[in-house]
Amino acid sequence: LKDTFSRWDALVETYAIESKYRIENLGNFILYISTGTTPPTSHPEYFNGDIKFFTPADLGNDKYLENSSRTITDIAIKDKKARVYHNGDILFVGIGSTVGKVGIVKDELVSSNQQITGFTIDKSKINPEYVFYYLLYNRDITTADQSKTTLPIVNQDKICKIPIVVPPDEIQDEI
Repeated sequence: LKDTFSRWDALVETYAIESKYRIENLGNFILYISTGTTPPTSHPEYFNGDIKFFTPADLGNDKYLENSSRTITDIAIKDKKARVYHNGDILFVGIGSTVGKVGIVKDELVSSNQQITGFTIDKSKINPEYVFYYLLYNRDITTADQSKTTLPIVNQDKICKIPIVVPPDEIQDEI
């Protein structure tokens, strides 16, 4: 039982940051958030279509997500076996050894597996590209509240609680 706290995430250390600009929770800027799903592989009609299906291996090299190693069909979407994300949405790896990898959806419609959480940023409140760079270069902050289980996890609730520095619009654009 001596390892109870670290094993079961009973105590979570939050990451404190300071800035001359205001600091808010990322969730204040999120219009929509959902975690991806993998369609049942027992249904081959769900795979090898025209819709990009992102996994953690597809994130991390580029700001805009243009290539995925797998694809799904519109049948998987129509049958509600896959969740969709749209142009400008941010995909964030929330489970596994690569937790914190991030990218911006380039296509009109994509999907992802359950290791990835996608969210839509309210562009009237904050620049989505600024959010991308903030998450990319501050993985120590974005993953500080991850669960200490077998696999590191940053779930939707924890993503929404990520503290983000919010400089004026012109500085966001410059960044």
